[in-house]
Amino acid sequence: MSLRFTTITAAALAVAALVPAAASAGLPEPTDAAYRVPVGKVEHRVWTVTVSGSKSVPKKERQELWLTATRARLVATTIATGKVRTEVVDRPGESRIYDAKTNRLTILRHKVSDPPPYASATFEAALHRAYVQQGIMRVSGEQVVSGRRELVLESVPEKWITSDPGSRGTALVDAQTYRVLQTQSILGDGRFNQIVDTTVDELVSAKAQVTAKLAAHRHAGAKVSRIGR
Repeated sequence: MSLRFTTITAAALAVAALVPAAASAGLPEPTDAAYRVPVGKVEHRVWTVTVSGSKSVPKKERQELWLTATRARLVATTIATGKVRTEVVDRPGESRIYDAKTNRLTILRHKVSDPPPYASATFEAALHRAYVQQGIMRVSGEQVVSGRRELVLESVPEKWITSDPGSRGTALVDAQTYRVLQTQSILGDGRFNQIVDTTVDELVSAKAQVTAKLAAHRHAGAKVSRIGR
């Protein structure tokens, strides 16, 4: 796991779209050209992330991501207070991670060729389709919402391999495209439970008012740490 990935994960905690730290053999790779955001487009997604459980710190927040093939900006806002918890801005050669709790801005230098650390919606759809095809998840149900068929997926215990042997996963996906509508991660019989609901999923043209969303906000008075080249 790279220092960049570890730093972003530690600062941002439960970020909905972080690229998996490692992919299993035969599964799609997030860096494949087919799963990159097309040139001239910006992927815009919003999630509601709810964390609960006896061994967790309960929280509910809104996470908004603006993503291109080379740049990204994610903002996590605590719903109860409306305050920004963290902002992560990624561009070629540099990641800027702001932590509101400590009022610290970490500037992390990395290779210019490194792609953004977030998975596209296209990749996540392909990943869940592959999970079903390879028996890692199975279809356990079906529902119709506003005329749209949705599949309920659940992890297959003997195939679902994670760092926590007792973990389980579920997902709600579009029956035709496998676009992910909801995921749930459960660890240790309820010790940790995370539900991620997708509320916005759109691909928009990279017009000036849209690309402006990729720019880092100023954080006056923040302490600055620099890591890397």
